[in-house]
Amino acid sequence: MANDTIAQRPKRHYYSPELKGQIVAECQVSGASVAGVALAHGINANIVHRWMREQADSLLPAPRNEFVALNLPPPVEQLPATETSSPPVSRAIRVDVRRSASVVTVNWLLEDAASCAAWLRDWLRCIRIDALWLSTEPLDMRAGTETALARVVAVFGAARPHHAYLFANRRANRMKVLVHDGIGVWLAARRLNSGKFVWPRDAATTATLSRTQFDALVLGLPWKNVGEAGVITVL
Repeated sequence: MANDTIAQRPKRHYYSPELKGQIVAECQVSGASVAGVALAHGINANIVHRWMREQADSLLPAPRNEFVALNLPPPVEQLPATETSSPPVSRAIRVDVRRSASVVTVNWLLEDAASCAAWLRDWLRCIRIDALWLSTEPLDMRAGTETALARVVAVFGAARPHHAYLFANRRANRMKVLVHDGIGVWLAARRLNSGKFVWPRDAATTATLSRTQFDALVLGLPWKNVGEAGVITVL
């Protein structure tokens, strides 16, 4: 019968951690041959090589958090100065919203200026950013939304709503930002035609930037010399 000729599946061997450590230690002796040590113990040399790689990986330092938290002061809302001496030119407030070639015009009664201001604030805050995180590790700019999101999830466990995550490539001439707007995620890109971004590469956990410094960072300017850091005190 055919069943009599079926070969028995070989059983998998179990190697104790003590034996693995002993064999790896013998292979690490100066002048030792991995193939010779494996043959002496009756073990396949490829298995011994795998044990050596696993031990080397276990000795590597734990991965550090590649993201730096950016602390920015909240934007200051500046209300236009009003002059009570001169009468208003128009009795209506006109707001033009441009998108590509389309223009949407909204007219608001001047007497209801407070509600118009509230509507504008709500409209401009549809995408709210509560926290900024800057990656100190470079990102391939061919990466799409899924790849950037996977980097964030690998570090934080999840992409949090109203958080923005900034990435730069190794040459620091391109930048991408991943934003969770509370409903979904979107990815925006920026490229410099010349020069490069002054991108932090240290392992600091938090960096405090002023609004002017952050604007200089995304423009590719030397943001570390902007503001109080650029004051000259010695001649």
